[in-house]
Amino acid sequence: MRHIKQEYNYTIHFLSLLENEEMVDYYSGCKKYLKNIPALQFGPFETDLFFIPEIEGISVKWPPEHDENNLLNERAFFLSLIYNNEFNITPCNKLAGQVKIIDYQRINDVLELNKVPKEFHGPKRSSKVFFVTQEEFQLFVKELKSKGFYSKGSSFTTESLEEKFKLPFFIKNFVLQQLRPIVLGKLGRVKDVSGNIVKL
Repeated sequence: MRHIKQEYNYTIHFLSLLENEEMVDYYSGCKKYLKNIPALQFGPFETDLFFIPEIEGISVKWPPEHDENNLLNERAFFLSLIYNNEFNITPCNKLAGQVKIIDYQRINDVLELNKVPKEFHGPKRSSKVFFVTQEEFQLFVKELKSKGFYSKGSSFTTESLEEKFKLPFFIKNFVLQQLRPIVLGKLGRVKDVSGNIVKL
């Protein structure tokens, strides 16, 4: 793992997917599942991190098969989140410690992005899934819901959270490594020639 210099600080915002009108409209038939998905956002930008419960059979084949037009159960909904969101954390003891990637071409094929008008296209991006143990995932979700961490509409800096919680260290040491350069730049960060994330 690359060394991360720890002198920087950044802001985490808490998201409620049930308050996101686009999400609620898109997943109108799966609203009951949305309430179980904690989410964070880095800084004031649309770079979200979803915490997705265990997905049955996720370790059997990668990338997982998915039909975006058939969101009839919880598993299909969880896979849809992974295909539609750039950063995701989910538990799987067999894959714990690994980062699995679904490339843009696969996402394009599954979501049929070629049928979406170009003006609605977002940046071409892959989907990254951070696998953790069941124990780690339960701890992270517990921290997110604990007093002093989660508060509706609130935001905190990582340094203030690191004093009491484990999740900010995971984000700093694993998730930030995967941010696209343009996102790092918006957070006032850049990777140096050695791969360290440092202040601009």
